[in-house]
Amino acid sequence: MDEIREVQVVKCDKGHLYAANEYKTCPYCTNLEEKSARFIKESYQREFHINTRWENIKIWFDKHFGFLGYLFAVICDRLETYNRKHPRHPLSDPHFFDLYR
Repeated sequence: MDEIREVQVVKCDKGHLYAANEYKTCPYCTNLEEKSARFIKESYQREFHINTRWENIKIWFDKHFGFLGYLFAVICDRLETYNRKHPRHPLSDPHFFDLYR
């Protein structure tokens, strides 16, 4: 049969209750401090990442041909505004897309 022992329950500064017979300091606070220190240490470490083939292709394309996206955007914008001004252009008709559903 188990013995009945007297346990001194102590409350730490943060409000945790613990047995003073078994622990010198609050075990909950020390665990939290250890976990937070470990979390901070892990957060500063770089994540190891190996690019996939597709990611490498995108990086290479952006490095060498990234300006083309801007160039095409400017050209398409100019063409669209030019075509909308023309009276017989089909896109100038607001119901153009309604006819082909």
